[in-house]
Amino acid sequence: MLATSTGTAPTSLASANFQVQQVILNNAGDALARRVDMAENAYAFPAEFVQQQQTIALANTSDPQSVVLTGFRSGEVKSIQVWLYRAGDVSPSANINNPWNWALPLSVEMTYAGDIYARFDGQSSTLWNMLNGDKYPGFSSVALADGGAAFTTTSQVSTYVELPFAQPFINEEEHNTLVHGKPITNGIVNLLVQTPTAETDWVLGVSYVYNTTLLMSQGTCDYVF
Repeated sequence: MLATSTGTAPTSLASANFQVQQVILNNAGDALARRVDMAENAYAFPAEFVQQQQTIALANTSDPQSVVLTGFRSGEVKSIQVWLYRAGDVSPSANINNPWNWALPLSVEMTYAGDIYARFDGQSSTLWNMLNGDKYPGFSSVALADGGAAFTTTSQVSTYVELPFAQPFINEEEHNTLVHGKPITNGIVNLLVQTPTAETDWVLGVSYVYNTTLLMSQGTCDYVF
């Protein structure tokens, strides 16, 4: 909910909820627990794990700048998602926060152990991400502006970059195929990022995408990497 007056900007949500989807078997006899001993067996469900966002403040330059990525957990990294935003758009002291004002890097290059795994020049990442995937690397969002007597909104598209470590695979059938990623563990990944403009408050958002399995047994569900 948004206030109509800009005297005091909203600082909390009016309401929130957490919702999940439950799948129920038509025939309870299809349950794995009816056929095997769940103390010794488990059901494995393949999935992706998107690690929580990391933020890196960038330098005030229009030239490509080097960024070092660390903090990888044990497991296979399928890809790294990156996006740019201005710190001034999400400042807690600002009257209006626009956390979805994302900008596309002019160029980005990802290297690991001296090998180049992804390179996109001239903002070509969007085209390559669409060729290698089945969805647009972005989403529709709204930007707020202080209109004096009331907030004004502008529709926009926020985009990000998918930097792959694994070959692309588009699932067009009702099955799952495992595509291995790159085990990084204690290694570091280097990025060369060029921001659209030279500003003092550009921030790079980073999220690691891992192969994972949801292991379910006797009422528990755990991530296994």
